[in-house]
Amino acid sequence: MPHTRQDGRALVTVSPDSAAVLNGEVDITQWDDEELAYGRRRDKNERFSGKPPSMIPTECVRELNRRKLYESNGIIRDACTDAAQYLADVTRGEEEPKAGRLRAAETILDRFLGKPKERIEMEHDLKEPLCRL
Repeated sequence: MPHTRQDGRALVTVSPDSAAVLNGEVDITQWDDEELAYGRRRDKNERFSGKPPSMIPTECVRELNRRKLYESNGIIRDACTDAAQYLADVTRGEEEPKAGRLRAAETILDRFLGKPKERIEMEHDLKEPLCRL
């Protein structure tokens, strides 16, 4: 159980392995995702033996999040290519209804050139207040 200081912060004892991670003495980029999630390396039998760490070093969490974000960006990048190709096929497809082809073309243009600015006009009779209190 952590010891609580007078200012409310807790002191936690960490293993030498966790301390090495926290001090940047260990290259966690070589760890697999499961090791990062557990906050420790597997033993020589490829198992997580012994007592689990009392805390997972922030560096492990950051590295795991960095990997997941990189993987997600790759999936999205590939999906964007497929989606753009699909929209291009729809715009050229003679069997597609004209309304569908027009909508696909508008979507491509909006994404490539940006949506056109919309102008909003309002009229107001200045004799009456805009709001009543």
